[in-house]
Amino acid sequence: METMSPEGLESWIAEYPAYMRERDGFEVRPERADEFLLLLGLAERVARAAEAYLVLAKSDFTLEAITLVRAAFEHAITLEWVFVTRHGVDQFQRQVDRDRIAYFRKLNAWLKNDEIAAKIKELRASSKGDRLLSFARIIAQLDDHEHTLQKLYDILSQQVHVTFGAVTAHLDEAEDGRLAIVHDPQDAMRHGTLYALAIACMLSWWVLANLTEDNEALVRLDRDSDKLAIPTNLAHVVSVSLRRPDL
Repeated sequence: METMSPEGLESWIAEYPAYMRERDGFEVRPERADEFLLLLGLAERVARAAEAYLVLAKSDFTLEAITLVRAAFEHAITLEWVFVTRHGVDQFQRQVDRDRIAYFRKLNAWLKNDEIAAKIKELRASSKGDRLLSFARIIAQLDDHEHTLQKLYDILSQQVHVTFGAVTAHLDEAEDGRLAIVHDPQDAMRHGTLYALAIACMLSWWVLANLTEDNEALVRLDRDSDKLAIPTNLAHVVSVSLRRPDL
């Protein structure tokens, strides 16, 4: 199957944040309300990152926009794991509760504010139990035998961390053989970057469509999955013993 052009990928990616924005709200069954509220933020982060990437790319900041794709990719992979695994939602809830308390304790150690100190006393972590796996373990559990997800993540990370990319992206050989400074470098792996962002949007959209039982969106994503040559979800990678029973 031929890969989609960068323009085609950008066009499809733009449809996910548009899908989020065109709704005043979502219909969710009462028994799924808590799960929806817990996971909506992750789906929104992916949509916002996708939207921001397209804005930067249009202004020729494709290299700098990679940071947003990496963030979207990490949020989407985590969202997928939380949703498709049997205990993912409970683990994520515990993680959120404990992280919130830790954050305000660190903040108050700096500010020494009485109101924050009082608020910390009101916060309660959920019941004891396992927290969410590290992202390194999550991506390893969801990857295929070719480690496609990890490879994409590593490539995206080259432009986020301090690596050789900071040196090579801003130097080039001029026509006279001397080195020239490149002030406006572009993403040399842009097609791959766009595919990583498309995957992030697809995974997030699929989770949201399942939570809201949007069958029309699910049918559309299944069709687009073939067109883009990317999966709608990664549930099939998770062993039956770990997978949530309703998938």
